[in-house]
Amino acid sequence: MQELSKYAVESDTEVSDKEIETYYNDNKESVFAQPGTVTARHILVTTDNKSEEEALTKIKDIKEKISGGMDFSQAAVEYSEGPSGPNGGQLGSFQKGQMVGEFEVVAFSIPVNTVSEPVLTQFGYHLILVDNRTDKSFAPFEETKSYIKNRLKVDKFFQEIEDSAKIKKPDWAQQEV
Repeated sequence: MQELSKYAVESDTEVSDKEIETYYNDNKESVFAQPGTVTARHILVTTDNKSEEEALTKIKDIKEKISGGMDFSQAAVEYSEGPSGPNGGQLGSFQKGQMVGEFEVVAFSIPVNTVSEPVLTQFGYHLILVDNRTDKSFAPFEETKSYIKNRLKVDKFFQEIEDSAKIKKPDWAQQEV
């Protein structure tokens, strides 16, 4: 298949600019989308050994300390009960669908460099600080033209083979089951 595909790309199969543009527009969301990402830190106060009310009081106290000038990363090291605490609450970058819903909604909506209000998830209460956000984007058309042209040449090549094939099913394959 690889050799046939290579042959098809090198063949003189014609692909028009209009076909390339149509393919790009028809497949923009599914093939050429680059999802948005968030790079964030968080502080977690679990509800494992305390009530939700106690956890909420504790997370509000931490937020007050941060509002008073304490560094977010230092607060995470000192107070976070989550596994990222020792690393200053660093979560790295993530896309939609990688975090629990309540957390994700806030992380993708608060302004960059703003500490969120307490967010309750199945793990407990979080404070979230978004360090960076990239919006969903699409690979530029000009950068995809060569890929699309090759893809269409291969598709056309195999379609021509299929259309010109003279395949007759054996009698046994035509029987209804």
